[in-house]
Amino acid sequence: MNDMQFGQGEIRAVQPATAAEDQSPTRINRTFSSGAVALGAFALGATAVGATPELAAQYTGIADEANARDDAMKPEAERLQGLGAFGAIPTPEAKDLLQRMAASTRDFDAKLAQIPFPLTMAADVRAVIDADSHIASGMEQTASGCSNPCTAYAEAAPYFDVRTRAIEKLRADLGLPPPS
Repeated sequence: MNDMQFGQGEIRAVQPATAAEDQSPTRINRTFSSGAVALGAFALGATAVGATPELAAQYTGIADEANARDDAMKPEAERLQGLGAFGAIPTPEAKDLLQRMAASTRDFDAKLAQIPFPLTMAADVRAVIDADSHIASGMEQTASGCSNPCTAYAEAAPYFDVRTRAIEKLRADLGLPPPS
């Protein structure tokens, strides 16, 4: 792969959603690329002060791991969504999936926080973690049987777009291409 063939890596983006999709647990798709793309991106020179190919590789390593976990859950989420399992009272199976999705998000964030990003990127990393915290909390509240699970998850829905923008900025800081 040469440095300009970013389309060859696995790049995913959260697409604009309808109102119904905003409340869908399948909308947790991450916006990352493969490690090979990360290292090639430094040829463009559009990185934040202190960003290195090693930081980009660390980021894409944890992103690839998180994507693999999320990809394994996606068919189950789509099946349960099709059955209406995420309704006003989520089924036990849907609650279990929401807990696993929240745990995956929190695991990604814990690993992201361990990467020694330079201070010039700290606010962008924090923005990703903060948005994820709202998303994971909405999933956890819905799964725990709060008094109004639809409201709990709906309150987290705007953070999907916030997270997408934060990931785009972090990727730009690292010299990675924007999600397509």
